[in-house]
Amino acid sequence: PLLWLEAPAQVAWSIVLHVWLAAAGTFLLARRALGLGLPAALAAGAVMGLGGFLGAQVEHVNQLNASAWLPWLLLFLDRAMQGGRGRWPSELAAYGVVALTFLAGHTQASYIVLVAAWGYALLRGWDDLRQKRWLPGRWGVFVAARATLAGALMALGQLAPTFELSRLSTRSGGLPYNEAASFSLKPTLVFKAFLPPYLWEPPFSEYVAYVGVAALLLAALGAWAIVRRRRPGGAFVVLAAAGVFLALGAYNPVYYVLYRVVPGMDLFRAPARWLLLYSLGTAVLAGVGLETLRLRRCERMVLSARWI
Repeated sequence: PLLWLEAPAQVAWSIVLHVWLAAAGTFLLARRALGLGLPAALAAGAVMGLGGFLGAQVEHVNQLNASAWLPWLLLFLDRAMQGGRGRWPSELAAYGVVALTFLAGHTQASYIVLVAAWGYALLRGWDDLRQKRWLPGRWGVFVAARATLAGALMALGQLAPTFELSRLSTRSGGLPYNEAASFSLKPTLVFKAFLPPYLWEPPFSEYVAYVGVAALLLAALGAWAIVRRRRPGGAFVVLAAAGVFLALGAYNPVYYVLYRVVPGMDLFRAPARWLLLYSLGTAVLAGVGLETLRLRRCERMVLSARWI
């Protein structure tokens, strides 16, 4: 669609469009999956699209183009698992999103997006399993599996030569652990990664996950509301925590176990790129926090009206 532009303008428009896509997908995810109000959902979208992670990765255009589809994939999986009239259109849309993620051309980002989607589907489908509702059409694992397979088939024209090339590359047998764990988020960089650079220099772009002080406070409030008040949205608390947990890489003893056991974990460097999960989870939690403040304000207004 951008071929009529000069090459630098094509890249610039691609960056802007995919940042917008990430923000719009997060907005709709917050609205449809959690039922957040318009201001809260807008806040979630803004935190995701304008947050530090995507902003730092705009120079990696293909990584940005793949990462931007994560909220859309979770949105369509969520809609498909809810059943009803929108089930099959949402599932078909999920197939297309997986294909577009692959076609963006950044295999690691596609891998991270799919792992997040499977994790989200498992968490959302837990109630079906707990209540023994063995419905393969709605249980999250089956929906995620069909989306992964169908999306891979749709993108086969790119995945087949990519697979052929990978067998001839230095990564064909997997990377040594010291290479796979390179660019891990050092514990000494945590403050630089998550807090504003007022008293220190910003970290290297791979480690940036700053979302803003207000967003951090709102996300903390949102996580508290979900955990303590048992509001829906626990999947996003897990998503944010998992992003930081995996980003630690070599500084996390569990990462070595995952490297040895989980297929695909030995093919990529830069564990810090798992901060994509943190960015999306924190953005949605910030929306939940803003919604919590709005609801508490409404409760106070109702109580005041009763006394009057």
